[in-house]
Amino acid sequence: MPLVSSALPGLIALAFGYVLSQFYRACLAVMTPVLAQEFGVAPEDFAPASAMFFLVFALMQFPIGAMLGKVGPRRLTGAIMAFGCLAGLAAFSQATAPWHVTLAMGLIGVGCAPIYMASLYIYARTMPPARFAFLSSTLLGVGALGNLVSAAPLSFAMEELGWRGTIWALAAISGVGALAIWALVRDPPPPKEGAAPGLSGFLEVLKIKALWPMMPLFLVSYAVPAGIRGLWAGPYLNEVFGLSGESLGLAILVMAAAMTLGSFLYAPLDRLAGSQKGVVLPGAGITALLCGVLAFFADRSMTLSVVLLGLIGMVGLSFGVHLGHARRFLPERLVGQGVTLMNFLSIGGLGLGQALTGALVSDLRGLGVPALAYGAVFWAYAAALSGAVLIYALAPRHPPEAQEKTS
Repeated sequence: MPLVSSALPGLIALAFGYVLSQFYRACLAVMTPVLAQEFGVAPEDFAPASAMFFLVFALMQFPIGAMLGKVGPRRLTGAIMAFGCLAGLAAFSQATAPWHVTLAMGLIGVGCAPIYMASLYIYARTMPPARFAFLSSTLLGVGALGNLVSAAPLSFAMEELGWRGTIWALAAISGVGALAIWALVRDPPPPKEGAAPGLSGFLEVLKIKALWPMMPLFLVSYAVPAGIRGLWAGPYLNEVFGLSGESLGLAILVMAAAMTLGSFLYAPLDRLAGSQKGVVLPGAGITALLCGVLAFFADRSMTLSVVLLGLIGMVGLSFGVHLGHARRFLPERLVGQGVTLMNFLSIGGLGLGQALTGALVSDLRGLGVPALAYGAVFWAYAAALSGAVLIYALAPRHPPEAQEKTS
């Protein structure tokens, strides 16, 4: 069924919520120095807070996927976002220790968990599969604006309002966003094939053999650009090239802007290539190559490194098109479970990648050569992505015509 104009206000409300979701997953990079100084602790003491957001966010995908088809995206997303974000931000505003922030970020992760999936569920239930990749990639591009807002604008707000005042302002904005979703989102009609299954639906998705070669790339592809942008770009440029302050912020902003641009550029490419696989496969392969080049020239040129980081951000965000490829093999009754399972792999892979590369840097830091430690991280990303690309090459481009599901 085509997306009618009356559904647009609800989709705009969900897009705004997704901008907030992207903002919250990146905001600690700016807030941590201020919090560390006030609490009298080291910046790394807040690392568990970022990990908690992604852990809770990933685990929430299972109940969300099971409930989307039964409760509907409007009530499910509006209620969870209101509870999680408002409770988390209220706790954050009263924080006096790092573990308070960790608890708060866990609650915020709960609130943000259903937003992107609710949008994808509506797309999948109201649009033909051929349009899904375009819409999901476009939404990624819109959401990536949250990365930009979490940089200089957040710093300005903290200077004007203080960090606690900024948190309360974010609570008000999040409350308005949750209310808009509750008021404006329209639930799609129930699947023609009958009621969607609950948690057992995930087992049905796992039985779809065509999805198996796609899963390793889901685990790795988003983890590479998001992991570099969110965790390693700043320390790498600071320790290897001595960038700090505004110069460092500007360099990171280049990668964040490139990620936003890349999401929008990916949106129409599958139609030009004739298939989603024809876009994702070379995109992921080029990203692996860029990571290898960055690793090889890790300490050669600051300008070259910033350019390579930007290219990794721009080329690496093929997740929306990749998800569109997987969607083609999902029957209508399993759309909720299918897209949330792939999102779980993506977010879970990001968290796992951060933990593993963190251990790698910790082991190599004692050698006293920062470029060697960060070069090893980029080599690891290149190797993992290359392996996933080789497996993804075995995935079918399209389901058999008789299995092709359209909404």
